[in-house]
Amino acid sequence: MGLHSGMSMSVDVVVIGAGAAGLTAAQGLVRAGYTVKVLDKGRGPGGRLSTRRGRVTRLDHGCQFLGDDEASAMDDLNDWRESGVAQAWSPRLGPGSGAPKLHGSQWLVGVPTMSQVAKSMAADLDVTCGCRVGALQQANGQWQILDDSGVTCAEANMVVIAVPAPQAIDLLEPTGFDGLSTLTAATYDPTWALLLEGDELPPLPFDATAPADEPLGWLAVQASKPGRSDAAAWVGLATTQWSRTHLEDEHEAVAHELVQSCERIVGHEISVPATVHRWRYSLVSTAAGMPAVMDARQGLVACGDWCLGPTVSHAVASGRAAAAAVIEQCSSTA
Repeated sequence: MGLHSGMSMSVDVVVIGAGAAGLTAAQGLVRAGYTVKVLDKGRGPGGRLSTRRGRVTRLDHGCQFLGDDEASAMDDLNDWRESGVAQAWSPRLGPGSGAPKLHGSQWLVGVPTMSQVAKSMAADLDVTCGCRVGALQQANGQWQILDDSGVTCAEANMVVIAVPAPQAIDLLEPTGFDGLSTLTAATYDPTWALLLEGDELPPLPFDATAPADEPLGWLAVQASKPGRSDAAAWVGLATTQWSRTHLEDEHEAVAHELVQSCERIVGHEISVPATVHRWRYSLVSTAAGMPAVMDARQGLVACGDWCLGPTVSHAVASGRAAAAAVIEQCSSTA
């Protein structure tokens, strides 16, 4: 996986976004023989599969587990498990917990962190991280992809945009993209994440819990997941309602409220420093209802979990659809 910056030679397809959808699309296109470059604004691939480096360990502050909720994802889940990228997690659930129910029978987590799944997907791809795409423009029959400073960072015949729908709209609206109305139909719920680590954290009689009537709707012990450090570390996720109400609050105020919620849940005072992270586009609440959206005339395709639903499986299915759309379009014009 190449992590570099600067102008590069033209490729067949540029994929914007190195989350599950973008990486899946890129994999499918590379397997079909296309030259592909993936651009992402983050420090590494993954999107909500990424992890946060704490003081002594890494914490899964986004996606908490992978489930076989979509039949189309079973091959991917099996591949990840067989390759050792993911392992089963069977947490002890807190008593009376409203912990999420899976449609299937598996909880899988990336090993040693959730980001390992994304890293494995990106291993054989040309991925440039730290590139925040600011605009798309056409020149000499190709798409130029400009970063937020106006510098051309890639050129391609076709572009796949695999980012949250609101961000995709910002990029696509100036192009006159045919399909904007579909993107605007997708909506998201935000999530505030709470990260705690330190030897002062008390041992808990559960590995994960989803309490009712608390700002925190999920609390998990990081060390209970396979392949993790034994360091004392917890990850909490606020409920959708609380996160929406406090979306624009200062980080310090959010941390204070969520720590108090955590104290009520575990029945102990929490004295370790708290870090919070805001996922503005966390979970798809209303999907667009299409696997991918393509403007064949311009050679632009938009995909992501917002197309089909909130899970990684939905993102993977959308990425596959985007790759298939590109391949079909190129075949029809060859």
